[in-house]
Order: sequence, then C-alpha cells, then structure tokens
Amino acid sequence: MPAHRTSSAMCVFLSKALPVLTVAALSACGGGGGGGSSGGGSLAPVNFTSWGALPTSRTVVIDGMSATLTNHTFTTDDDNSSARVVYASRTSAGLRGFSFTTPTTSASWTTSSGDVLSCTNGVCGLVDGAQLGAVSDPYHASNNWNYQSFGIWSVPGGSVSAMSYGAPTPVSAIPTTGTATYTGSLRGGYVSKGGEMLNGDPVAAGDRFGVLADLTANVDFGAGTRTVDISTSNTKLEDQSNDQFNDPSFDLSGSLIITPGQNLFEGVVTNGRGMSGDAAGKFYGPSHSELGGTMHLTGPNGSMVGAFGAKRP
Repeated sequence: MPAHRTSSAMCVFLSKALPVLTVAALSACGGGGGGGSSGGGSLAPVNFTSWGALPTSRTVVIDGMSATLTNHTFTTDDDNSSARVVYASRTSAGLRGFSFTTPTTSASWTTSSGDVLSCTNGVCGLVDGAQLGAVSDPYHASNNWNYQSFGIWSVPGGSVSAMSYGAPTPVSAIPTTGTATYTGSLRGGYVSKGGEMLNGDPVAAGDRFGVLADLTANVDFGAGTRTVDISTSNTKLEDQSNDQFNDPSFDLSGSLIITPGQNLFEGVVTNGRGMSGDAAGKFYGPSHSELGGTMHLTGPNGSMVGAFGAKRP
C-alpha cells in the first residue's frame, strides 16, 4: 500500500484547477512517494532572474505571494512565500523538481523521488499521491513567460492554495507616467457551500470546481491614484465529472491601487455571483514587462482562490 492517498475527486479537481494534468500524472493519484527536497543536488540554491537565463540541474529559488483557502477561510501572504524549481533543460520537458512554501503550508515534488512532473498544453501537473498541484508552464508557446508564473496546489487536510512567483520589478523601474495593457490568464478553484445550481445541476456543500479565465489588466502609471484595473472573461468551470462549461457570472473585475513606494497593487474584486474579496499583485521583470498576483473571494454560495499572470505585448 502507498504511504499516502488522496481522493479521486481531488485528483479531478486539481486536474481542472489549472488544465490539464496529464494522463500519466493522473494515473499516479492514489499512489506515489512523499515529495522530498526540490531535487537540485548538492549545489547551493540560486535566486531566480528569468526563465530565459534559468540555471539547469540546480535548485532555483523564486520569490512569491500566496493565498490559501481552508474551510472557506483565507490566509494570504505578500512577502514570505516562495517556489523552488529544478530544470534539466530550459524546456517544458526539463522540469525535474518543484516546491511551494508559504508561512502556513508547503508542498514538493521531484522526479528522483518517483513523483510525476509532466507538462502538457501549457500546464505542468505535479503529483506524488498525497500532494497535487499544477503550474503554468513558462516555456510553452501559449504562455511564453520570462519573469513570472503561477500555480495552484492541495495538501492533505483539504486546503487549496495559489501562488504567483517571479523576479519583482525594482520600485525605481515602475513608471510614474503612461499606461499599459497586460493580457494573460487566471486559474483557480471554487468550493461550493451548497444550495446553488451550476450548469443546470444542483451543487452540494464541498463540491469543487476548477476555474479558468482569460485576464486583462489595464494599468495607469500616472500621477494621482495609480491603478491596475483587472477583469476576466471567457470564464469556464470544470466539474468533478470532467465537464467544462461557460459561466460568465464568475467573470471578475476590480480596480487595484498601486501602493506608493512599493511594488505592490491591491484592491477589491467582485463577480456576478455576489462574491467579493481581495486581489494583490506585483510587476515582474527589470522593465515591468509582466505582472502577476493572487485573489480570493467568498459569497453566499461558495469561496474561490486563484492566481494569475499577464504580460505586455
């Protein structure tokens, strides 16, 4: 018997929270090892600068910000979360180790421990039988990130977490004039409180759905209140029966405020289901070419946590 097991429903939930865990990864649900170190060998870890300059066969530490959902209660962190990665090559197929660490939870996967780390269609699935995760693949053409990425994961005990991670832009490099538009995506998870209908079907308390959406961020760097107006569109939910359906009531919007003297923007986000909550993010790269962040919302029928990433053209 494996040392750790997880439910098939949780396997499906995380296969949908960031589409798609591969068939090989899903076959590991209910089995596998116990994670372990990030798999970078005996060399000292180094700090992340960009995906294009990522050292190979070595643990790379990436600063992050996180949000965790546990029993419809949220825990967030803007400064003390991190991801660690090991790549054998700067390609989607090169991923060998990955870990998330926040002040309240952690998870790790390595191929050397028998865990499954496999990237398909812009998403990398992470499975060790007890811990399940999925991250946006920076090397896939559909993303083509250079300075950030994001992911979502679950650990035993039922919590679901999301993280944005990357190389933050120096405060001095964030403009004080002009505007910019960033486009990307958001991925997350929704946990129902029950008593609602989704896609024409009744939903029970505790039912979980992946949330997938396109994201646009319109940034005004100018004087006065500097804002990051975010919105999502084409929002889809994916249920535990593998069915995917559009639901525009989950489209998010909010005006986030850039904090003076910091690389941080934050504010309230809402959707059409009466949910509201907070989003926070950072600019990434030496010239603010990308941005990312986390969000969490709750409402009468459920709670949602997720992460996003976007870039300028």
